[in-house]
Formats: sequence, C-alpha cells, structure tokens
Amino acid sequence: MNENENNYQKEAIKRLEEHAEEGPMLDIEQPKHWLTLICIFGLLVVLILWSFFGRIPTEATGRSVSISSSGIFTIESPSTGTVTELYVTEGERVMEGTPLAKFYNPKLHPLISSIEATKFKIERLNNQSLLLYKALSINVSLYKQGLIPKMIIDQSRSSVMQKNIEIENAKSTLSGIFSELEENSFTGRKEFSHYKKLLHAPSDIIDFPEIQDALSILKAPSNGRILEVLANQGEILKPTETLFWMEHPQKIGETEVFYGTLNSETRGQIRPGLKVLIEPVTVNPREYGAIIGKIKSIYPYPVSKEELIQSIGNKQIVGYLLQNETIMTQITATPDLNPHTKSGYKWTSGTGPPFEIPTGTVCKMRVIVEEQPPISYLIPLWKIRPQ
Repeated sequence: MNENENNYQKEAIKRLEEHAEEGPMLDIEQPKHWLTLICIFGLLVVLILWSFFGRIPTEATGRSVSISSSGIFTIESPSTGTVTELYVTEGERVMEGTPLAKFYNPKLHPLISSIEATKFKIERLNNQSLLLYKALSINVSLYKQGLIPKMIIDQSRSSVMQKNIEIENAKSTLSGIFSELEENSFTGRKEFSHYKKLLHAPSDIIDFPEIQDALSILKAPSNGRILEVLANQGEILKPTETLFWMEHPQKIGETEVFYGTLNSETRGQIRPGLKVLIEPVTVNPREYGAIIGKIKSIYPYPVSKEELIQSIGNKQIVGYLLQNETIMTQITATPDLNPHTKSGYKWTSGTGPPFEIPTGTVCKMRVIVEEQPPISYLIPLWKIRPQ
C-alpha cells in the first residue's frame, strides 16, 4: 500500500514538472472597471465645466493698416513733368524745404524766355513812351507860341495814349506768363513768389538757368517721414498725381492707430470697446500671435473708395482694404501697449516679434463681436447679453 502511494506521488510530481517545463501558469485577474469609470466621470466633469465656463467667440473679419496718430499726408505733383531725380527714400525723415524730387517740364524754358522777351518789350515801350511825352511837351510849348496848329498836339497825345495801351497790354501778357509759369513749376506758392521777384529784376543781373533749375525741384512742405515713394525715375506725372506718402512727426507718447474696414453687414454687431486682434502681414501669427487692441471709434456712415483715399492717401492700400467691395464700415482701433515688447504693443503670444510695426503696415483684423458659453447654444437662457 505504501509502495503504491509512493509511486502515485512520484507520478504526480513528474507530471507537474512536465507542465512546468511546457510553460508558466497564467494568472487570470478580474478587469478593474473602476479605472474606466473614473476616466469617463472626469471627462464628463471637464465637459460640463467647459460648457458653462468656456467661451466660444463670434468674430467679424476685415483688414486694416497702421497709421500715425499724428496724421498722414500726401505730396502730389503740382504740374506735368518727367521725374528726373529722386532725392529721398522710404523711411527717411525730412525737414521742411528738403528737396524731394526734380522734374523736367519742357514748358519752363520757353516761359522763362518769354518773360525775358516781354520784359525787354516793356522796357522798349517805356523808352518810346518817354520820348513821346517829351515830344508832346515840346509841341505844347510850340503851340502856345503859335508856331504849330492844335492838330499836331492832338496827334502827339494820341500817340502817347496808344503807347500807354501797348505798355499795359505787355504788362498783362507778362502777368499771364507768370501765372502759366507758376502752373508749370514744382515749387510752393511762397517760394514761387520769391523767384517771381527775382525775375522782375533787371535782366542783366538775373541767372535764368539757375531759376529754371530751382523751379524744377519739389520740396517738402513740412517735417515728416517718407512712408512710400509712389513714382519712379523717368515716370511722367500729371497734376495731382501722388508722388510721396508721408506721416507727420510723432509727439512723445503718441502711438500708432489702425484704420480697419469690415463688411457693411457687420455694422449692427460692432461697437466701441470690443476686443480686436490685429495680424500684420509682416508677422507670422503662428509664431508671434496677434496684436491685442480695442475699437476706438466707428465711422458713422459706410465709406466709399474716394473717402478712404482722402483719409489714407494711398490708393494701393485703399484697394487692399476694400477687398473688391465698394462700400465698407470703417473703424479705428487702438492697440494695447506693453513697454516690454520691441513693438511696444501687447501680443497674444507674449513678447511678439523682435521688430517694430511701422506706419503703413497692412494687417488682417478680427473683431471679437461676442463670447458665449457653449451651453448657450443648447440652452439660450444661458446666453450672455452684451453690456
């Protein structure tokens, strides 16, 4: 009996060893369902909190351009002429009276020559008139002595009057030439008056080529900075065509503003104080984000292309702002300031780009019309009303 039990035990041990050699036994555990439940519950809590406290923005998109708060202005060609020289470049600061460009107008030389010839004619007529006055005086004396008839005195007086008429006609012609010269010159009114006085001086002391050269130069009417040169050397310009786009010098503490245009359909949704995100085209928004600002004012009426050109002065930028539309809503936005950034503005990314945003930079613009919690799209009672 004991021998059989020993054999049975040995056989059992042998089978266990064979099973151990074939592979380890598998431990089967019950799944931990509570971990899954916790994850699902956490996601639901986050979703509920987001639906109440999160915000989904409604945006109105448009375009804008940075403009100096001191104001901008354009310099137009006062006459028809070919640009022969450009003395300034974009970004350059100039003072009042700084030469900006030189023109060639083929009418200047003939007009100055006509002035010289007309002055000579007037001088000659004055000399002739003086002689006629002397002759008249002599004839009056002879008539009193009874040496000549009265008819000769009448003829002398008629000659004097005729000569005076010729002198007045010549002076009128000279005045007309000066008016035409002013229309064809490129100087300001005050400077032209100076050269007009010089041309009235005796001809033998006038340097006509020097005056012609001076009348061909366009000078800065005031201090400022060149934003853009809108003409090229060799280009023919007509009167009122824009040559330079400039800004007035900024005063201490002044910053840029942004003129923006939005679709006229969004006019009823926007109001002063709304948040604005401005993305200059020179900045990568994925890397630096956007300038944070707010609407300062809204133009009371829809603006047309002509009105934008009058306020901005640059047709190319106006074309960009209009976006192929004829009527837009114009707004003025002010950026939030941050003295710790290179640009001086507050950015969504923190520090923004490592360079300034100059006047004339075109930008994309997003106006945050409203921000609503997600739950309001399911339950309108939770909608936040604008203040």
